[in-house]
Amino acid sequence: MSQIPQASKSFHWLFWTLALAGLTIDLTSKYGVNAWLDQDRHHIHVGGFEHKGYEIIPGMFSLVRQEGLNRGALFGIGNHPEHGNKANLLFAGISAAAAVLITLWSFRRGVTTSWVLSVALGLILAGALGNLYDRLVFGGVRDFIWVYYQSAEDDRLLFNYPVFNLADAFLCVGAALLVLHTFFASKAGE
Repeated sequence: MSQIPQASKSFHWLFWTLALAGLTIDLTSKYGVNAWLDQDRHHIHVGGFEHKGYEIIPGMFSLVRQEGLNRGALFGIGNHPEHGNKANLLFAGISAAAAVLITLWSFRRGVTTSWVLSVALGLILAGALGNLYDRLVFGGVRDFIWVYYQSAEDDRLLFNYPVFNLADAFLCVGAALLVLHTFFASKAGE
């Protein structure tokens, strides 16, 4: 008597859960932090300038209200005034194409049976959709998380990471997981 092969476990639910939860968390955080800081009650002094913001860890980590939107990509690539809205439209197109390709990729058997790939692609999709929403609705991305290191002696910035948002963090973590999975899967001979 032959046995019926057992169906492989699917993690497609994990992909969609992370994508939708990440998108919701990203958009809620952008709205909430910006609305809170727009009340004009919180100001910080960093790098010799006053900013609308709230220090979480003094001299190192703040939530800030950016005056302008990021029309470029990660680390402000392409975010130059002379480009106008062209960079925003370019990156909106890239985000939309990435969202479609990731969604299609998520249905492949190798992805649905791998929890690591499902997590990585779910996070990447959440980040792509979060920033795509901002680009289409606001004409640029709303960034608010600022990591830096300010000298205690003279208020100089010794380290200044570009201001980002949770969608950016989801994209980076998802991409790192994808790279690590690819590296370790090939080492294991998968």
